Amino acid sequence: MTAPAPDDPQTLTALSFYPSQYDYIEQLRLDPEEGALEFCRGGGQRLYYLLRGRYAWRRESEARWRLEIGALDVLDPYTEARRMELPPRSVGCRVERGPFAIRRDVVWRVKSMAAWPCSVYPLRLRFDEHPLFGRALHSELPAGGYEEVAYPSRLGEDREAAAVRASMTTRGLLLLHDRTTGAARPDDAEQPSFVLCPERMGGSILGRMRRQLEGDFFGLALGLRGGEERSVDRAIEVLAEVGVDEVVALTMSPLPEPRPPVVLAQARGALAKRLPGAPLRVLPAAFARERVAHHLARQLRQLGAVPERVSQVLLCASPASAVGAEYVAAARAIADDVAARARLPCHVAFSRRAGARPTVDEALAAIGLGAPGVALAWISPLAPTRPQVDEALAAAEEFRGAGGTLLQLPQLITEHVAELLVDHARAHL
Repeated sequence: MTAPAPDDPQTLTALSFYPSQYDYIEQLRLDPEEGALEFCRGGGQRLYYLLRGRYAWRRESEARWRLEIGALDVLDPYTEARRMELPPRSVGCRVERGPFAIRRDVVWRVKSMAAWPCSVYPLRLRFDEHPLFGRALHSELPAGGYEEVAYPSRLGEDREAAAVRASMTTRGLLLLHDRTTGAARPDDAEQPSFVLCPERMGGSILGRMRRQLEGDFFGLALGLRGGEERSVDRAIEVLAEVGVDEVVALTMSPLPEPRPPVVLAQARGALAKRLPGAPLRVLPAAFARERVAHHLARQLRQLGAVPERVSQVLLCASPASAVGAEYVAAARAIADDVAARARLPCHVAFSRRAGARPTVDEALAAIGLGAPGVALAWISPLAPTRPQVDEALAAAEEFRGAGGTLLQLPQLITEHVAELLVDHARAHL
């Protein structure tokens, strides 16, 4: 029988950061009596890290605790030879009450979605950042990009999906993107299926979101407007197969799409057919614009030479159809935010199809053909369509031909999009 949930984390002996994964382990083992901890990370039949140290819990409020870590050593995961010593850590966390249901990865065939193996946890710990990898402790260790939510391994209860649905309300997250009015499909689009099969999700946006939102949502699906296999109707069908009682919809652009009601109407129609009676909650369309600006500014700083190499920034908004005043104002607001964060002049330009001014070539001409150190980036976190890329590159070539220096920033795809969407979804739960 499952042990009762403790009132505080001091009695916990093991925390798992990715409890659904069958080929990946990230676990923090705790010895409350000795005050000793061990952290192990591995995947694909290989161990990556082994850390050992001392720990203590300190209560800050009724639901807030602080984990103090010291005497922390990095060991060889196979020989346990000591590699280095790390500085002390102090990370805050919040105890969240469940239940939280997580669908497990399996390597065998499951006869039906109703029989899918799940784990149910009575509580979880949400750290302010990953307790060991939230900030760079050493140049050889990673920083950021890791889940900060941990589940108590020994308190998990195994159930089938049908039993989970019968005992608690489950939610599904529907990501919507109108390809006819926005950027190209996300980076996982070449995968043959977006159904909740871990082996097909790899490093995709959906895969990263699922790993970070497990426990908050019972299922994730992506619906693209435009007639592909990943249609909105198919996405709702996936959530119906998984078994959810409520659907939360979120559009994937930080800018207001010209025709968002079209894709939402498709979602509502599919929901009425596949999941009659299930409510649809729509989150604000223009998600986390300040987070988009934050990531763009961070990319500028990561060039390593601001302001030596970069003196100005040009952000390109690349919708595939005409836009209105709200869209233009939102794009300029992001540019102003980037300028404030990066402390650099920041301009915004629009593709010719947008019908807004200035276009990319006009903006570069206004900056001054031949100007040094201009960084070019797209506002959308998804890859722009080919015509918009060609349009921008043609203008860039003319700019370079006149002696200007222009750096292209990487697209905000995959891990950054997943992080932005996760932040936004959790903020509105």
